[in-house]
Amino acid sequence: MPHNMTPPPALPEPGDGLPPSIEFPVTETRPRPFLPHRRPIPRKPSLPLEDIALLLVVLGFLAWSVAFAYRMSI
Repeated sequence: MPHNMTPPPALPEPGDGLPPSIEFPVTETRPRPFLPHRRPIPRKPSLPLEDIALLLVVLGFLAWSVAFAYRMSI
């Protein structure tokens, strides 16, 4: 050991006034009991592509008819 290092501190002996170490009792491992799942989170129903396409067609026709009526009124 180099001369500039101090020796490591001595480990305390048991019974030196230190609190005893907490030991956890060893329990046999059992499988967890089956927990019934909570109700599934309700998902928003997703629109199929056909419904989205039909909605776009209807909205497009409505926009065209409004624009056509406005054009004819001038």
